[in-house]
Amino acid sequence: MNKGIGLYVSLCVGLCLISILFVGPVDAAAADRPVGQAIQFRIVDGLALREFEGATLGYLHYRGHDAAWRATLDLNMSYDDQELRVDLRDGMDAADVSHDRTRWNQNFGVGIDYLWFRGEAVSAFFGGGPHASFRSSHQEYWGYDLNNENWARELLEDNDFGAGVRGCLGVQWAATRWLAIHADYEAEVMYHRRVSKDLWENFGSGDHANGTVATNNISLSSLGVRFGLSAYF
Repeated sequence: MNKGIGLYVSLCVGLCLISILFVGPVDAAAADRPVGQAIQFRIVDGLALREFEGATLGYLHYRGHDAAWRATLDLNMSYDDQELRVDLRDGMDAADVSHDRTRWNQNFGVGIDYLWFRGEAVSAFFGGGPHASFRSSHQEYWGYDLNNENWARELLEDNDFGAGVRGCLGVQWAATRWLAIHADYEAEVMYHRRVSKDLWENFGSGDHANGTVATNNISLSSLGVRFGLSAYF
């Protein structure tokens, strides 16, 4: 899913950059700051284009000349299934050993930022707002026990819910009337509740063990400086 989104983002921004080449510098130059609404993307190392702030979608909407709000949506998912079969032979004895591991991860986040701008073609902005996130991982492992000649399973689950506020301070340069590049420093204060589960069971002997650990914490984190691109429409 991420590859498809990345290809779509790269295609859209590529078309934008190509269009700039065909617009005269006098007509394209922005004498003031563009306003209205925009789709935002993130620029990472090597000027590679990625989802804005790690998010699938960023949307900016001005409520006036100097005030705007920004919404971000983050959705990342991965799935991996591995199966290994090994034929072990020791003289006349033989065993067919099978190992199977299934893993998946999902990250979901939403946020609203209220921003205030100062300046025109080159401007500064600051603001912040509420953010929430949910992260979940699942790992299931099946293995064959050669000593007892039976199957065993281990299941690991981890769920993390976070809620808090995020603040930012940045600068923006309007390259054209409809395209701007920005860099902003961000920090956040988040409350996290994490629940981890661990289950192990042996289907031959009937032995099993399981445990659940729940933790709560509040963190103050710096997200560093992030570069982005805004396409106005």
